[in-house]
Amino acid sequence: MCAPQIKNAKAINPKPLILMVQKTGELSNQIFSILQDWNESLKGSPLDIYPHPEP
Repeated sequence: MCAPQIKNAKAINPKPLILMVQKTGELSNQIFSILQDWNESLKGSPLDIYPHPEP
């Protein structure tokens, strides 16, 4: 007995999914880079100096 055949079935093209994953990775890398640069620029600024609670 053969497996039932689906009429007019189309194979899923993985290319759009791969492109979406690549673009998402690129975007997250850009965001991470921006946040790193922002963090570096804030070091030593008055916002970075806050009173530490006594232990």
